[in-house]
Order: sequence, then C-alpha cells, then structure tokens
Amino acid sequence: MTQPKSFKVSQIANYLKELLEDDVLLSGFFIEGEISNFRLHSRGHMYFSIKDDRAAINSVMFAREAAGLDFAPAEGQRVLIYGRISHYAAGGATQLIAEIMNPLGIGEMHLAFVALKEKLEKEGIFANKRPLPEFPRAVAVVTSPTGAAIRDIITIMRRRNPLVAVFVVPALVQGVDAPRSIVAAIDLASKSGADALICGRGGGSAEDLAAFNTEAVARAVFGASIPVISAVGHETDFSLCDFAADIRAETPTAAAQMVCPDLNELAADIGDGFNRINRIMSRKIQMAGAALDNRLLHAGQLITGRIRNGRAELARKMEIIDKITPKKVLERGFAMVEKNGKPIHSANLLKTDDEIMIRFGDGAIFAVVKKIEG
Repeated sequence: MTQPKSFKVSQIANYLKELLEDDVLLSGFFIEGEISNFRLHSRGHMYFSIKDDRAAINSVMFAREAAGLDFAPAEGQRVLIYGRISHYAAGGATQLIAEIMNPLGIGEMHLAFVALKEKLEKEGIFANKRPLPEFPRAVAVVTSPTGAAIRDIITIMRRRNPLVAVFVVPALVQGVDAPRSIVAAIDLASKSGADALICGRGGGSAEDLAAFNTEAVARAVFGASIPVISAVGHETDFSLCDFAADIRAETPTAAAQMVCPDLNELAADIGDGFNRINRIMSRKIQMAGAALDNRLLHAGQLITGRIRNGRAELARKMEIIDKITPKKVLERGFAMVEKNGKPIHSANLLKTDDEIMIRFGDGAIFAVVKKIEG
C-alpha cells in the first residue's frame, strides 16, 4: 500500500488557491441571487453572502468597485453579479470577488417579512405598548443559557441592582425548532412571577435571527402577561419580535439597563433632592429674616409655618432615603447570602460544604452548606 504524501498547510492552501483561481469557469462569470448578512466596512468594502434557497457563497466587493455602484445594496435584495472565485490562503476562506453588481428586485425572504409584518400590524399585534415597571423585583430572560447575551444581562443587572432577581428561561434561539422553543419559554416566563421579560439573543446573520421573525414568536411576545423587552441582535437588526414587544433594546446589554434601575443613580438623585431642599430652606429662612424687620408682628407665625412645612418635607425625603438603603431592606426581615465576599443570587451557584456568610439587619452568621434543594 502506497504511503500517503505529507504536506504543509500552506502548500495545500496555495494549491487550492491556484486550482480555483486558474479555473476558466470560475475566473469570470455571472451569478444571480439574494444578498444576506450584508455588512459595510468602514473603509468602503462590502461583505455579504449571495444565496438562493439551497446554498450560499461568502462574497466581498472591495471599495474601489463598490464606489462605482449607482444603488445601495441591502439585506434581502436580489442582484446580478459578475465576479470570480478566490481563495484567501492566510484565512482559509473561499469567496466570490464581486466586480460588477446590478439590482434585480427584492428577495423572497424580504418580501415574506414585509407581507407578514403588514398582516400583523393590521391585526394590532404591534400596538398597545405597556410601560416597564419602575422598580421590578424579578426579571425573566428568554434566551440561550450558554450565549453571550445572558452573561451580559446578568453582569449588568448585578452591577446596577443586586436585589433584582433574574429568572433564566432557556430556549433555542436558532434552527428549525427555535420558534417552538421560544414560544414555550415565553409562556413559562409569563407564569414565573417576574415583573418584566427580556427576550432575545446576540447578533448574527439573517438566517441566525430567523426564529424571531416568525409569526408564532411575534404573537407569543404580544400575548405575554408581563411587559416584554425585545433584544434581538445588534443595533441595526430589526425583527418582528422587536415590533411586537412593548419596547425594543438595541442590544441585550441595553435591555438590562432599561429594566433594572441603578441603585447608585437613585441614591444620587435623592441626594440632589436633599441638597435642593436645603437650599430652598435656606432661602426661605433668609427671606423670613428679611421680612421680620418690616412685619415683626406676623413674622413669628410666618417663620414657624414655613419651617414646619420644610421639616415635614425634609422628613419625608429622609424617610424615602432610609427605606431604600440595603441596611433597611435587611432589617425588614430579608437576608443576603455571600460567598467569598460576593452576593449569591441563586442556589445553583452553591454546592455542599461551601462556606457562606448570611447577613441580617443586626449582624451576620457564617455557615456551611449541607444540602441544596430546588
């Protein structure tokens, strides 16, 4: 038996490059298809896929050729391209180099999206937006439990307000079974006791985000019993889920910021209010003192009334400040569990024999986890 030859990676890559680029058929041809996953580089290069209902080819039109176009290519548009096949050995990418591009019309996928959007809009699926809760106790998140989106959401919410619970409801976010999985997760999140729901995923191609453009998902979002924030893809991505939700966030991180109030910002606002009250009180006392010389007979009553009102207002503000401090929350019977100095928001983050500290309003205890339920 003949021993197989051994090659370096660069030798095979360069062989593929020569094989493809020297092929007469692939060195210059016309191809018709639909633009997908379109991205415009800051230097003017256009990156996209050209596809039909069975296959897709990664493509690029460099800035020099793109500058000569008399139309703006867009996602879902059908085009006729003249180009050639090239293999980039250093990156291992085979792609179509587009030299000439002309529009043919709107692609079937985009036409279907527009038609379904118009249908749902006429039914009122995109109307009747609900406000988000001002101070939610718990927020449900429908997304992939292993994606970057859930990590970003949890990180932001812990940083802004660790008192808000996060219920992660796992769902498939792409593929044939994704729409059914997302619908089921939204229904479960609606019954979880959460005050609001974030539904979405990180960015991707039009095919990756397709599940969030289905009629079933749009209807499930509209029918949710709690306000829904749609966070699908990146800033430039729009889906039917976005239109059906009560509010759209440009990214999952933005969704977490929308739904979770920042305790530090609240404290700063209350502090500013306290300072304003002090300034108002000082001005009023000064005015009362100046009026004392002119209206000595009535000055006592005037000053007493204004000071009383000011003190009542000050006491009300101080009561608000007092109620929202973490110490007061603990004094009302709540407790905070910490491990290694960090708050623990879920039993899933602990294991038996872990050493933990349980903080109460009047002190703390140290314990060892013996059993975990739930």
